[in-house]
Amino acid sequence: MKKSSVCFISLLVLVNVFRGLHSFECPEYMRRRYDYIVVGSGSAGTVLAARLSENPDHRVLLVEAGESDRERKETPYIDIPALYPLLVNSSVDWGYYSVPQRHAGYAFNNRQFPLPQGKVSGGTFSINKMIYQRGSRHIYDYWASSGASGWSFREILKYFRRSEDIAVPELARSTYHEQCGQLRVSRLPPSPLLKLYLKAANGLGYRTINCNEGTDIGVCRIHTNIKFGERWNTLKGFIRPALGRRNLDMVTDAHVSKVLISNRKAQGIEFIHRGISFSVQTDKEVILAAGTYGSPAILIRSGIGPAELLQKLQIPPISLIPVGESLQDHPTVNIRVLVKVPTIKPHAIADQVKNNQYLFQRTGLLAELRGTEALLTLQSNPNSIIAYPDLQITFTSSLGDHDPMIDYVGNKNLTFIKSWYSIARGRDGVTLNIKLLHPASRGKMILNSVDPKVSPSIDPAYLSSPEDVKLLIKGIRKAQELLKTPAFRDVRASLGPSFSGCLHFVQDSDAYWECYIRHFMEPGHNPVSTNKMGSVNDGSTVVGPNLKVKGVSGLRVADASIIPEITDYTNAATIMIAEKAADLIRSDANNPL
Repeated sequence: MKKSSVCFISLLVLVNVFRGLHSFECPEYMRRRYDYIVVGSGSAGTVLAARLSENPDHRVLLVEAGESDRERKETPYIDIPALYPLLVNSSVDWGYYSVPQRHAGYAFNNRQFPLPQGKVSGGTFSINKMIYQRGSRHIYDYWASSGASGWSFREILKYFRRSEDIAVPELARSTYHEQCGQLRVSRLPPSPLLKLYLKAANGLGYRTINCNEGTDIGVCRIHTNIKFGERWNTLKGFIRPALGRRNLDMVTDAHVSKVLISNRKAQGIEFIHRGISFSVQTDKEVILAAGTYGSPAILIRSGIGPAELLQKLQIPPISLIPVGESLQDHPTVNIRVLVKVPTIKPHAIADQVKNNQYLFQRTGLLAELRGTEALLTLQSNPNSIIAYPDLQITFTSSLGDHDPMIDYVGNKNLTFIKSWYSIARGRDGVTLNIKLLHPASRGKMILNSVDPKVSPSIDPAYLSSPEDVKLLIKGIRKAQELLKTPAFRDVRASLGPSFSGCLHFVQDSDAYWECYIRHFMEPGHNPVSTNKMGSVNDGSTVVGPNLKVKGVSGLRVADASIIPEITDYTNAATIMIAEKAADLIRSDANNPL
């Protein structure tokens, strides 16, 4: 590593140290009983622990399996927005991989995808891309109409607003937003190419809208969770200000082995901290917020899950419900576009490290998302009777696939595709990322061991439904229409080179693009629905609309795993879920049966 980079990181570590010291309680000094035990310090758990501890009479414990973000060598990378790719497969990532995929991942080693999840306080919100997008108002109405009563957009809008601190001037007085919450929602400075994206979308008849304003179809500048040039997650916004409360304790490096259940009632949890087993009791509730993979794993180890799996693991059954099923994630595919105007190059970020622009000013490319600027959200069939959109195109002002950071993004078979990537190296270009918002494919998560440190088997079953491929091809056709607009023609835009591995099909045919998609599809990294929410009478659900686990009292799940149908980006929805969960829990506490 060059001396300038070492100095940069060393100085940044010092800045973080003197910004404030935050103690995390060791298990030996914890109470043995709490009113509420919250498992997981990600987007949901941090919000829940902070909200529940606002009442000084409620004793709250927050349990995190990862270590403190202040104790990790990756701390500078966590805080610096543009360096989020470096966190994949690092010590702050659980390092999960999918099982080999039958229908996708042909350009990945063993057809396995990296599935990053935060192994650190703050959870996945400490390593994600920091995009704040609520999703279609109609998708929440669909939740409600499908059995999750009380979760329509009209009913949950206040929970989006409650946590929000909007820093977009024209939205300051909007009824969809709030200025005084703990979560900063901001907008990045525009690049010269932003006008290109907006004009191109307008040229196809899509109007410019504000993201997260209730209207979904159109093009908008993305919203982010960046404050003063740094990642602003719920750990910073909710927990750090609350850790001085005497009724709130937090423990890290604590792997929850199971929920302690007696007479079908949650009594507490058992966890392992540095090789020693601890147990702690609850007087009210245990709330799992360990994420789409973590929460179902804890439920299964506790005797809650599919009968066949419990029998295989020799776990005494308590409640036989479909935990780990219905897994959803977005399939995405990148289209490379060469242009004749300057775009972001990898060396530009390195140059700003050298001159310490970020360290002293918290500005520049390191304070941004590597050129990701705008979203075009649309319906593939304008005459569809379904109200919510099904495709989204993200505009990024760089060719990410010639970026050296690709080595960190995980498991791509670089030998296989090296020549394809190298054609564009050093050239100016932009990336159009096409995302299928509501895939038909469904996967599952299967537990392999009762040991909480053994990774589960995760099968997202990407592209197992032929309909998903057809819709992604429609997205590619829409991207091609964008390139024919006057805005893109003015910069002499052209598709990047064809992929030789698919040239046995007629070029630009649907068959060629299906081959391309099955090679280069990547996960959207928004997994949901392994603890699906809905009517308690629905055999596919794990929790009811009150988030209580079916068949057990005193136990809820409140994180992305309960989402019954996936949203555009899931982090905003997860925070909303936690805000509503806090109200549901407090209501029950005030009105006991």
